[in-house]
Amino acid sequence: SGGGNEEEGGNANNNQQQGQHVQLQSQKINAIHDECRAIAAAVTKYIIEMDDQTLKKFSTDAIFKIRHSLGQTYKSIAESKTNNNHSAYPMAIHEHHEFWRELTLKLITSQSLPL
Repeated sequence: SGGGNEEEGGNANNNQQQGQHVQLQSQKINAIHDECRAIAAAVTKYIIEMDDQTLKKFSTDAIFKIRHSLGQTYKSIAESKTNNNHSAYPMAIHEHHEFWRELTLKLITSQSLPL
């Protein structure tokens, strides 16, 4: 019967190690998402703060590709399987929509951009 206790202790230790591994993996993924989100936020801020003359140099295709790429990044972060109910990651998609709305308004109201 002593062998059964050792086996149970070994299983508990294995479960604890697996739990720690999963938690570490989750933390690593969250750190990568945080970095990606920071880069995406910097790109969106840079684009929004461009003056009309600089923004005018972008083709509509380039703007589409940037918007699409940022959208995919924000969507991946928002849908991360490491999310929990207390995570801020689902807000990432909202951040992308805010950026796209602000850029659209900027392009519409720009005096130097032909639309």
